[in-house]
Amino acid sequence: MQPHGQVELYWHDDILVGYYSGSFNFDGLEVARQKTHQYLASVNFVSWYRIIIYAEDAFASPEVIAQANKNELEDQALGCMAIVHVVENDFQRGVRQSVSVAQGKEFTFVSNLEQAIAVIDQLRASH
Repeated sequence: MQPHGQVELYWHDDILVGYYSGSFNFDGLEVARQKTHQYLASVNFVSWYRIIIYAEDAFASPEVIAQANKNELEDQALGCMAIVHVVENDFQRGVRQSVSVAQGKEFTFVSNLEQAIAVIDQLRASH
């Protein structure tokens, strides 16, 4: 199957920021996961943070979202201290939260990048 969905990644200090756009299928999610691993291999962080930003057009089925949640939880074994989701669209946020709750997982959701960085700064201060 053809991968669908795009991700752009960059480092902001020890925060891996990902900007997700388009409609993701499982193959597109796997491509995004491989890019994440490539970015992690390019640095020597023992611990790091992650911000996931959803474009207005970002979408995935509940099954793909469930796999994304599993991938994000695997990041903890790779040193990820916390993941913050930036979701401006209430519908997208509701879908993502409902799948997460159904899996028994809890993630932090905010509305913009500045709020996400502030959440991570607070987490750093508490450690």
